[in-house]
Amino acid sequence: MSTDSTGNQRKFVHDAAGRVTRQEYWRHQHWVGGVYEAIATDFDADGRVSATGMAKWNGSSWSRRIAEGDLDTSMMTYNAYGDVEQRGINNVYTEKFAYDNAGRLFRSNAGDGVERYFVYDGRGNQTLMIASEGMDIRGQSLDWVMDRWGGDRNAMRHNFVDGVTATITGLPELRAALDAPWETWSVFLHPSQRAVVDRTYGGPARVAGSAGTGKTVVAL
Repeated sequence: MSTDSTGNQRKFVHDAAGRVTRQEYWRHQHWVGGVYEAIATDFDADGRVSATGMAKWNGSSWSRRIAEGDLDTSMMTYNAYGDVEQRGINNVYTEKFAYDNAGRLFRSNAGDGVERYFVYDGRGNQTLMIASEGMDIRGQSLDWVMDRWGGDRNAMRHNFVDGVTATITGLPELRAALDAPWETWSVFLHPSQRAVVDRTYGGPARVAGSAGTGKTVVAL
């Protein structure tokens, strides 16, 4: 148990393995006087965090009331290798993670819900990221997604495909541009920029993005 400078106490409850499963405390609420709350954490059989969230004392026991949605609980599951496989709130898993045979993340929609695929070189360095921009690529194989550019993988460097975008990293020309003088680097087109430049438009086009993303170079 710990006590802060105002005299409020926080109690730590441990399981048989010595892990903190609940941090109990009193939270003042002027309209009801206060509530007895806790931060509760669950662990799976391998000792990994499987759920964490708020809990309230109902007078006889601690309750999360996940089914009613009263208190949000963050939850996650793991694959056989201990990697996070899915993550969500209140038994609704919205974030998905898929791994290749080398244990590298190759597909995920984490963060903003956008489906992304990742490709690596022989040393394990990420060399390509493919992201949905409207096309439904959920659950597809990597080959299926890459085939949106056709059978020639080099087409991904320059060709535009509506609804999906490819960002290539680690290219020799990119490394060369980084080593080049500033005047060369300042007008270098990254493959994702070149795809926009080389695309054929049927009318006016707008280049949008936050500061420093290369809009001016693309426009010029």
